[in-house]
Amino acid sequence: MGKTKIRVIVILIFIILFGGAYFAVLAAEENKRLAKSGFDREQFLNNVRDLDQARKLYLESVLQSRTASKQSMEMAKKQYEELLKNQPSLIQKNQKQTTTTVEQLVPVASSSNVDITQTAKPKSTRTTKTS
Repeated sequence: MGKTKIRVIVILIFIILFGGAYFAVLAAEENKRLAKSGFDREQFLNNVRDLDQARKLYLESVLQSRTASKQSMEMAKKQYEELLKNQPSLIQKNQKQTTTTVEQLVPVASSSNVDITQTAKPKSTRTTKTS
């Protein structure tokens, strides 16, 4: 029985050593997987933050351009209203009045020179087709 006890003890030692090595490898792989998922999560969160910042910058630029456009439209409206109010005075200021005298010979026909001939008016005719 001494040999079988030794064999059983040796087999148990090998099983414990190989089992321990197997579980150590599994634990190392689990740690790698957790580290990679943590890194991926951080990358995802960084991307979300970057996209959020870009979105905020875009919305701020749209808001600034909108306010600038609104201000320019208000200024143009004020300028237009001012021009409409001052339009009559501007027209009178730039208006020029000129007079010209034109001499032209106009032939006048006397009644003795005119030959009046009478022509007969054509009769109006109306024809209809009958079947």
